[in-house]
Amino acid sequence: MKTKRVIGRAMVAAGLAALLSAALPLAVIVAAPLVSVINYPNPFDNRSQVTRVNLDLSEDCELSVSIYDLFGNVVRKFTVSKGRKGSQEIIWDGTDDGGTKVAKGGYLLVVRATGDPGKIVAVRKIGVVH
Repeated sequence: MKTKRVIGRAMVAAGLAALLSAALPLAVIVAAPLVSVINYPNPFDNRSQVTRVNLDLSEDCELSVSIYDLFGNVVRKFTVSKGRKGSQEIIWDGTDDGGTKVAKGGYLLVVRATGDPGKIVAVRKIGVVH
């Protein structure tokens, strides 16, 4: 049983390494209602900067935006009541839900948009540097 757990963890670690490698630009499957997800600057220094997340929506939809650490823990959850057609901007100052600055490292931005054709999830990597 211990061997399966170690192999499972190794597979997860390998998947995360591939996801965050510089050779693999994060491929995002984006379809209606979510047209694009871009954040800049990336990476950013959370001691003196913020990163701006731009979302382009093709229609009104329910929108959920969360930031996770590489262990899958929710670091920050943004409340978006209703995503409106067009461009939306969310600003992350590099803090968690409690207002504490996060450690330097890699984080995952997960955007969920639920509209008429269905639900789409987009994931982007965000780097925090010091």
